[in-house]
Amino acid sequence: MTEWWNWYYIENQISPHFFYYPVRLMIEKGFDTEVLTVLHPERRELKYETRKNLSIYRLERKTMPMLCFHLLKQISRKNYSLIHMHDIYWLADSASWIASRIKNIPVVYTSHNHFQFSRLLEQTSQLPFMRERLIRRLLVESSEKHVFIAFTKAEAETYSRIGVKRIEVIPHGIDPEFFNVEHDKNVAEKYKLGDFNILCVGAYDHRKGQRFLVRSMPKILKQCHSAKLLLVGRVYSTPQMDYLEELRSDVSRLGLENCVRFISDLSRSELIQIYLASSMFALPSQAEMFGLVFLEAMAAGLPIMTVKKPHITELLGNGKAGILVDRDQESIEGAMLSLLENTRLRKNLQRNGFQLVQEKYRLDKVIQQLWNLYQRMMND
Repeated sequence: MTEWWNWYYIENQISPHFFYYPVRLMIEKGFDTEVLTVLHPERRELKYETRKNLSIYRLERKTMPMLCFHLLKQISRKNYSLIHMHDIYWLADSASWIASRIKNIPVVYTSHNHFQFSRLLEQTSQLPFMRERLIRRLLVESSEKHVFIAFTKAEAETYSRIGVKRIEVIPHGIDPEFFNVEHDKNVAEKYKLGDFNILCVGAYDHRKGQRFLVRSMPKILKQCHSAKLLLVGRVYSTPQMDYLEELRSDVSRLGLENCVRFISDLSRSELIQIYLASSMFALPSQAEMFGLVFLEAMAAGLPIMTVKKPHITELLGNGKAGILVDRDQESIEGAMLSLLENTRLRKNLQRNGFQLVQEKYRLDKVIQQLWNLYQRMMND
């Protein structure tokens, strides 16, 4: 169960999408596998389709009660062996929990929105007593057939503090062999890359902090005249489009048109080439639930500059794969200049990051962890 299922985004991501590889795993193990998701009001999506041995049901969300009704109906009429629920909306999640408990179906729950689940539980203190008990009973004090996946130990500790009992720490994964390709000079020419390219991959959003990077470029250029800032991202909403325009205005005001590249809708192969042509990866994000792009950067052999947050710090091996800083202009500029000027530091971070991917985040290891969990859940 997911909030959306869009083949374009799934197939153009470098590593298998975190919605997709659990589905592929179950298909490969011989299970009939279905995706229950929500019909997007603006995209031309089919309500039902079968593709790559996968059945996809897109439910209409005219109102939340109707969505809950359709979810309950779909779950109730099938004898599922397992449900992997990626957060949709808390009321719809609750409806799914009710149906799964009635049918005695094991549920694996994964939240992809930063602290959405913990915020929900914190808000229950403001709810009437009976409603608070209902939410906690459904989402926290679940039966032994319900397990929460945390991507990091830091996330698991958050769940534990709010009362979740059954938690498995399973990170996302990546196959580093995706980057074992020859360099394509045509991509470098197409996007006018420089000798020292600073890469940022993420949706154009205030939370991602691309503005810090743009405003750092005047000082970067004083040290390296050929440096380029590559902002690779997509726009999903009107506020994000407004933010992109703010970034463009900053570039124009600072006279950075020749050294800042706004790149959207890259093919998967082109994005791989952009990683391979870059010298460092920078993402001063305010918050990330995990940050799959950090795995991509480490697998591509890039040193990382990012913000010091518990989830990200753990992901980067407590600083072994990147420089972790406070989220202010001076700290971010200083870290970027350190990476620019210190070749030995860059090589150490590159080596550590690639080794961390091999030891902890290889996709085959992550998929095996997931399969072990699924087996235990279905056999309990």
